[in-house]
Amino acid sequence: MADRVFETCGARGYTFRYPLAWSKEVEESDEGTSIVLQSDGVTFAVVGLYDSSIAPEAVVENAIESLREEHPSLELEELESKAHPQARGFEVLFFSIDVLTTCLIQSWTWDETTFFVMVQTMEKEAEMGRAAFEFLAQSFRLDGVKEPDA
Repeated sequence: MADRVFETCGARGYTFRYPLAWSKEVEESDEGTSIVLQSDGVTFAVVGLYDSSIAPEAVVENAIESLREEHPSLELEELESKAHPQARGFEVLFFSIDVLTTCLIQSWTWDETTFFVMVQTMEKEAEMGRAAFEFLAQSFRLDGVKEPDA
Protein backbone atom coordinates (compact mmCIF):
# COMPACT_ATOMS: atom_id res chain seq x y z
CA MET A 1 0.00 0.00 0.00
CA ALA A 2 1.25 3.46 -0.79
CA ASP A 3 2.39 5.66 2.11
CA ARG A 4 0.06 8.46 1.01
CA VAL A 5 -2.97 6.50 2.24
CA PHE A 6 -1.57 6.35 5.78
CA GLU A 7 -0.94 8.84 8.52
CA THR A 8 1.81 8.45 11.13
CA CYS A 9 1.09 8.99 14.82
CA GLY A 10 3.79 9.42 17.43
CA ALA A 11 3.47 8.74 21.15
CA ARG A 12 5.95 8.01 23.95
CA GLY A 13 8.90 7.71 21.54
CA TYR A 14 7.13 5.32 19.15
CA THR A 15 5.33 5.77 15.89
CA PHE A 16 2.66 3.72 14.17
CA ARG A 17 0.65 4.16 11.02
CA TYR A 18 -3.11 4.20 10.52
CA PRO A 19 -5.46 4.89 7.58
CA LEU A 20 -5.34 8.53 6.50
CA ALA A 21 -9.14 8.81 6.34
CA TRP A 22 -9.53 7.87 10.02
CA SER A 23 -9.92 10.58 12.66
CA LYS A 24 -7.65 10.56 15.71
CA GLU A 25 -8.03 11.63 19.35
CA VAL A 26 -5.09 11.39 21.76
CA GLU A 27 -5.43 11.29 25.54
CA GLU A 28 -2.47 11.41 27.92
CA SER A 29 -2.75 10.17 31.51
CA ASP A 30 -0.49 9.03 34.34
CA GLU A 31 -0.90 5.44 33.08
CA GLY A 32 0.09 6.20 29.49
CA THR A 33 -1.23 7.35 26.16
CA SER A 34 -4.52 6.26 24.58
CA ILE A 35 -5.33 6.98 20.98
CA VAL A 36 -8.81 6.48 19.54
CA LEU A 37 -9.01 6.11 15.76
CA GLN A 38 -12.40 6.25 14.01
CA SER A 39 -13.08 5.15 10.45
CA ASP A 40 -15.71 6.92 8.38
CA GLY A 41 -17.94 3.91 9.11
CA VAL A 42 -18.58 1.94 12.30
CA THR A 43 -15.09 0.48 12.74
CA PHE A 44 -12.86 2.07 15.36
CA ALA A 45 -9.56 1.33 17.05
CA VAL A 46 -8.00 2.03 20.41
CA VAL A 47 -4.22 2.07 20.69
CA GLY A 48 -2.56 2.29 24.09
CA LEU A 49 1.07 2.74 25.13
CA TYR A 50 1.77 2.17 28.82
CA ASP A 51 4.69 1.58 31.14
CA SER A 52 5.84 -2.05 31.04
CA SER A 53 4.91 -2.42 34.73
CA ILE A 54 1.36 -2.81 33.40
CA ALA A 55 1.24 -6.40 32.15
CA PRO A 56 -0.25 -7.19 28.73
CA GLU A 57 -2.48 -9.80 30.37
CA ALA A 58 -3.98 -7.15 32.67
CA VAL A 59 -4.64 -4.76 29.79
CA VAL A 60 -6.38 -7.49 27.77
CA GLU A 61 -8.42 -8.71 30.75
CA ASN A 62 -9.57 -5.15 31.51
CA ALA A 63 -10.74 -4.71 27.92
CA ILE A 64 -12.59 -8.04 27.95
CA GLU A 65 -14.24 -7.29 31.28
CA SER A 66 -15.44 -3.92 29.98
CA LEU A 67 -16.97 -5.62 26.95
CA ARG A 68 -18.48 -8.37 29.12
CA GLU A 69 -20.27 -5.79 31.31
CA GLU A 70 -22.25 -4.64 28.26
CA HIS A 71 -22.37 -7.98 26.42
CA PRO A 72 -22.50 -10.85 28.95
CA SER A 73 -22.89 -13.53 26.27
CA LEU A 74 -19.73 -12.66 24.36
CA GLU A 75 -17.56 -15.43 22.93
CA LEU A 76 -13.76 -15.49 23.10
CA GLU A 77 -11.18 -17.14 20.90
CA GLU A 78 -7.47 -16.76 21.55
CA LEU A 79 -5.50 -14.95 18.83
CA GLU A 80 -2.00 -15.76 17.69
CA SER A 81 0.11 -12.90 16.40
CA LYS A 82 2.48 -13.08 13.46
CA ALA A 83 3.99 -9.71 14.34
CA HIS A 84 4.26 -10.32 18.10
CA PRO A 85 4.50 -14.03 19.02
CA GLN A 86 4.67 -13.11 22.73
CA ALA A 87 1.42 -11.10 22.54
CA ARG A 88 -1.69 -11.90 24.48
CA GLY A 89 -4.82 -11.50 22.38
CA PHE A 90 -8.38 -12.52 21.71
CA GLU A 91 -11.06 -12.27 19.09
CA VAL A 92 -14.26 -11.34 20.90
CA LEU A 93 -17.64 -11.87 19.25
CA PHE A 94 -20.97 -10.51 20.45
CA PHE A 95 -24.26 -9.24 19.09
CA SER A 96 -25.02 -5.54 19.31
CA ILE A 97 -28.39 -4.36 18.02
CA ASP A 98 -28.80 -7.76 16.33
CA VAL A 99 -25.55 -7.35 14.37
CA LEU A 100 -22.51 -9.55 14.87
CA THR A 101 -19.69 -7.44 16.25
CA THR A 102 -16.04 -8.48 16.26
CA CYS A 103 -13.51 -7.00 18.61
CA LEU A 104 -9.86 -7.92 18.04
CA ILE A 105 -7.66 -7.31 21.08
CA GLN A 106 -3.92 -7.71 21.49
CA SER A 107 -1.27 -6.54 23.95
CA TRP A 108 2.49 -7.11 24.23
CA THR A 109 5.54 -5.60 25.87
CA TRP A 110 8.56 -4.29 23.98
CA ASP A 111 11.40 -2.06 25.16
CA GLU A 112 9.83 -1.16 28.52
CA THR A 113 6.47 -0.29 26.98
CA THR A 114 3.23 -2.28 27.01
CA PHE A 115 1.29 -1.86 23.76
CA PHE A 116 -2.44 -2.40 23.35
CA VAL A 117 -4.36 -2.55 20.08
CA MET A 118 -8.10 -3.10 19.85
CA VAL A 119 -10.24 -2.84 16.73
CA GLN A 120 -14.01 -3.16 16.91
CA THR A 121 -15.96 -3.72 13.73
CA MET A 122 -19.33 -5.02 12.54
CA GLU A 123 -20.26 -7.55 9.87
CA LYS A 124 -20.37 -5.19 6.89
CA GLU A 125 -16.87 -3.84 7.67
CA ALA A 126 -15.32 -6.99 9.15
CA GLU A 127 -12.74 -7.49 6.41
CA MET A 128 -11.58 -3.88 6.62
CA GLY A 129 -11.49 -4.08 10.43
CA ARG A 130 -9.31 -7.20 10.42
CA ALA A 131 -6.92 -5.62 7.92
CA ALA A 132 -6.70 -2.46 10.05
CA PHE A 133 -5.98 -4.55 13.17
CA GLU A 134 -3.15 -6.46 11.49
CA PHE A 135 -1.72 -3.29 9.98
CA LEU A 136 -1.80 -1.32 13.23
CA ALA A 137 -0.18 -4.11 15.25
CA GLN A 138 2.63 -4.51 12.71
CA SER A 139 3.39 -0.83 12.15
CA PHE A 140 4.94 0.16 15.51
CA ARG A 141 8.46 1.61 15.35
CA LEU A 142 10.90 2.97 17.90
CA ASP A 143 12.89 5.95 16.59
CA GLY A 144 12.37 4.68 13.06
CA VAL A 145 13.56 1.15 13.86
CA LYS A 146 11.29 -1.83 13.23
CA GLU A 147 10.60 -3.98 16.29
CA PRO A 148 12.90 -7.01 16.36
CA ASP A 149 11.38 -10.44 15.86
CA ALA A 150 10.76 -12.16 19.17
